[in-house]
Amino acid sequence: MKRTLLSTLVAGALAAGIAVPASAAPIPTFYYNAYGGFVFESDVDFPPPTVYSNVNEGYADPAATGYAPTGPKYPGGNGYAAVTPDTVYQQVSWGAPVTGQSNLSLNDAGNEPPVPPWNAITGHNADPNPANAGHEWISGAVDVSNDFGSVMGWLTHNNEIISQDFTGTVGVHYHIDYYADAAMTMPVWSSNELEFVLQIWETPNAAPCPGPASNGPCDDRFGYQVLGATDFGETLDLPLGSFTWDGTNYVVSSSGFFDAAGNLLGFAWSGEDLSSTFYVNHEVHVPEPASLALMGLGLAALGLTARRRRQVKPL
Repeated sequence: MKRTLLSTLVAGALAAGIAVPASAAPIPTFYYNAYGGFVFESDVDFPPPTVYSNVNEGYADPAATGYAPTGPKYPGGNGYAAVTPDTVYQQVSWGAPVTGQSNLSLNDAGNEPPVPPWNAITGHNADPNPANAGHEWISGAVDVSNDFGSVMGWLTHNNEIISQDFTGTVGVHYHIDYYADAAMTMPVWSSNELEFVLQIWETPNAAPCPGPASNGPCDDRFGYQVLGATDFGETLDLPLGSFTWDGTNYVVSSSGFFDAAGNLLGFAWSGEDLSSTFYVNHEVHVPEPASLALMGLGLAALGLTARRRRQVKPL
């Protein structure tokens, strides 16, 4: 899918006569922090009660400055400007329980991704401020030559048997920062606020099922929608941004959902009364010059569309 998109962009750029200067040799590896959470009260068409828990404040790079005892969180540092904290949550729970509420958590420490086929994450960090124990972020390395990329984050669905059948959406705000060194003292790129909408289909508890039934009727389904897109997709294949470092141009993109074996799932199905984890990866590549120029136009259009913050409609 990525290669088809890239080929289309290259062909269009060449046809338009776009030219970009040649780049220097790329560095092989970047280092990153990734973090974010669920947006409070962004649930649409969820049945009450919907509970947000484990507040994840300080929506800025954890490596920047840490905490000042009496000052604002992350007032700036390591090359990044001061950021106003954005309150998000690590977990959202819903439904009238039969055995308990179902919940969805982001970057749960108990469900870290396996080493293969991803590069291993180098850190899964707890918030240094004990007042915000839910604040977690992941750190790692991503190789430019690795088409598979590295893990950007993961969702864990604890699927309880609940009495409702519904389709609803919940918002996610996310952020990723790149560095040129493992010590994370040389920042090279910081994403804009990434806005995603997840669709959750709480399926009926009796056959016939709309999808698989891995542990009895019926598996629940997860899809995604980038804010501003027209529909929910089966797979996430999204450009996140681009940057230039040491004379070389790079493009960052994301893909998912994946299972633990690295298989691209399309829609993610979660078995009834089970705990299932789904992964999203990010990749960094040196694009062909013409494709980079056209990619920049696409990212600008995506940013304008996202700022409209249209309310999404479930399937």
